[in-house]
Amino acid sequence: MKRMKYRLPTIGRQFAVVLVILFLGACSSDSEVADTPTGFSLDGTDGTSSASAGTDSGTCVPQCDGKECGDDGCGGICGTCADGSGCLDTGQCICIPTCEDKACGDDGCGNSCGECGAGEICTDNQCECFPNCQGKDCGDNGCGGTCGSCEPGVTCSEDGQCPCIASCEGKVCGDDGCGGDCGSCATGQVCSPENECCTAQCNGKECGSDGCGGLCGVCPDEVPYCVEGICEPPCQPACDGKQCGYDGCGGVCGSCDPATPLCVQGQCKEVCTECSVTGTVYFPEGSIPVSGAVVYLSLEMPEPLPDFVYCDKCTQLSFGTPFGVSAADGSFEVIPTAPGTWYLVVEKGAFRRVTTIEIASGGQTLVPASQTTLPKVSNAATGDHIPSIAVVDDSFDNIENTLGKLGLGTVNSSGYLQAGSESFDLFDSTSAPSFFSQWSNLMQYNVVFFPCDSDWFADQLANPAVVQTVRDYVEAGGKLYVTDWSYDIMKAVFPQPITWYDDDGTPNSAQVSPSYDAPATVVDQGLQEWLQVQGITNFDVEDNWTIIEYTSAFEAPDADGDLTMMLPKTWVKAAIPSSSFPGVGTRSSTVSFQYGCGRGLFSTYHTEAYSDDDSLLPHGLLPQELALAYIVLEVGICAPTKNSP
Repeated sequence: MKRMKYRLPTIGRQFAVVLVILFLGACSSDSEVADTPTGFSLDGTDGTSSASAGTDSGTCVPQCDGKECGDDGCGGICGTCADGSGCLDTGQCICIPTCEDKACGDDGCGNSCGECGAGEICTDNQCECFPNCQGKDCGDNGCGGTCGSCEPGVTCSEDGQCPCIASCEGKVCGDDGCGGDCGSCATGQVCSPENECCTAQCNGKECGSDGCGGLCGVCPDEVPYCVEGICEPPCQPACDGKQCGYDGCGGVCGSCDPATPLCVQGQCKEVCTECSVTGTVYFPEGSIPVSGAVVYLSLEMPEPLPDFVYCDKCTQLSFGTPFGVSAADGSFEVIPTAPGTWYLVVEKGAFRRVTTIEIASGGQTLVPASQTTLPKVSNAATGDHIPSIAVVDDSFDNIENTLGKLGLGTVNSSGYLQAGSESFDLFDSTSAPSFFSQWSNLMQYNVVFFPCDSDWFADQLANPAVVQTVRDYVEAGGKLYVTDWSYDIMKAVFPQPITWYDDDGTPNSAQVSPSYDAPATVVDQGLQEWLQVQGITNFDVEDNWTIIEYTSAFEAPDADGDLTMMLPKTWVKAAIPSSSFPGVGTRSSTVSFQYGCGRGLFSTYHTEAYSDDDSLLPHGLLPQELALAYIVLEVGICAPTKNSP
C-alpha cells in the first residue's frame, strides 16, 4: 500500500522524536484500516480515514474517552486545539513553539527565544537600547540621547553631574545656592526670605509676622486667633451692661420698648428731637482754631491711647455714634440721637480731650471752649491725651519755642521756652545720637523732631542697623520731622521720596549758602483755607537752608504691611530767588510721605525764624509756624488702609 507523506512545521526536538516514533509505526499492518496513518495532525484530527469502527449491528460508536482532539472513529472529531497547538494521535493537544522573527521573549510555550545584551531591553520580541539616567543630571543616556544639560558655562562631569556655582548677586545674607553663606547680619537682625538683613518687629506682639519672613509666636488652642499681633480667644458674646444692640458675635443683646425705642451704644434711649451740639476746637494755647478734628459723643469713656509708637489705622466709629468734623475755623456741629449725659470726645493727631455734657431734648447745646480745647498734658484719669514728643533742642532751629507757643509749654516775652514748663522731652545734640540709635528709646515717642543742625547724627547713620532702626520706627507708626540742614538724616533713612538741589552724595553737600527767604504758595487746600480764616493769604517762608530738587513716587509698605507705590505730598512751595539761585524757580518747601503706619515730614526752612515783622499775630507765631502746627497735626492722624472709610 502506498505510504502517505506529511509536511510538518519546525518544532522542538522532543516533539520531533515523538513524531518519528509515530510515523515509524504508521504502516505496521497490511489491513486497509491499519495502513491509514494515525500519527500527528495539525487540523485537530488523528489522520485516519472516515471508516466506521463497526459494531455487531453495523452502527459506528464514537470513541472520545480521554481525548481532547482528533478523530472519534466515526468520521467526526473529539475537539479542536487552540491556535498555535497541534493534536497528537493520542488525542492530546500540544503547544507548538515559534521564534520566527523573534530575537527575545517567549516562544509561546513558556520558553525563551533569546536573551538581550547588557543595556538592552526586550520590547515586542526585539532587543532595544534602554536609556539609563539614574543618578545623572546631564550627559549621555547610553542610547545616543542626553540625561539633561547644565547652565551655560557649566561643564557636565564624567559621572553626569552639573557642578554647583555659588552666587551672591543681589544678596546681603543667606545661602549662596551651594550650601555656602553670602554674609551675616548685625546683632538683633535676621536674614529675610529676600536675602536682606531685617530687624524683626515683635514688640508688643504675641503672634503673626515679624516683618522678616518669620513669626512672633503661635497662638495656643485656648486663644487660637491672631488679631493684629495678639492672641484672641473664640468669639464670646459681649452683653455686659448692654440693653440692646449687637453682642459682637452675630447675635443681639436685647430689644427696646416703644417708650425708649432708640438703641444707642447698647442703651435704650428716647429720641432726641431737634437736638444739636456745637462748639469750636482750639490748639492747647486756647485761641488758634483746629481744622479737621473729629468730635463725637459716647456713652462710655473711650479706650486710652498708647503712650508709645503704635499703628493708628483709620477705622470707622461704631454704628450710630453721633459725630462731626471741625471746619477751617474750628467750628463743629454734632446731632445727638438721644438726650442725657454723654462723653464729649475731641480728637486730632493723637491729641484727645474728654469731658461730659448734658444734652436736653429740643434745643442746641453750646460747648464752652474749655471743653473743646486740646489738652496741654496727658491725664489718664480724665481721658485727656497728647502725643509723646521728643525734640533735639541744641540746634539752629529752635522748634521747642514754637511748641511752647502752641501751648505745650510756657514762653517768655521774647518767645523763648521757659525751661521745665514743656510737656515734651528735650535732648541736646551730645546725648541725642546714642539715644535715638536704640529702638527701645525711639519707640517711646509718637513724634520726634530733628531740627536744623549739620551732622550730629552722621556717625550713627553710617551704621546700617541704626538707619534700619529709625526706618522701622516710622513704619511702626512714628512721625519723623526734619528741617533744612538735618536733611542728611531724612536722606539716609528714606533716600527715595526727596532729592535735594546740589546734593552730590556726600554729607552736607546740599546745604545752600546764602540762606534765603522766599514767597510761599500754599498747595494744600485745607491749609490754605485754614490760614485764610486767620487772615493769612500771602507770606514768605523765612530762613531756608536747603532746596528740594524734586519728589518721587516710591515703593513702601502701607499700613497693612503690603508694598505699594507712595506719592509724597507737597504742602507749601517757594519761589527760589533768582538773584542767589538763577534758573531754579519754584520748588516744594514742605513735603510729607507715608511709610507703613507712620510718616516723614521735611521742610527747607527753620520752623521759628528771627523775623522783625511787626505784623505777627497776637500769639507771636510766624505764618510758617502756624503752617507747621497745622501740618504736624495732619500727619499725626490715622494711617489709611485698603479698608479705611
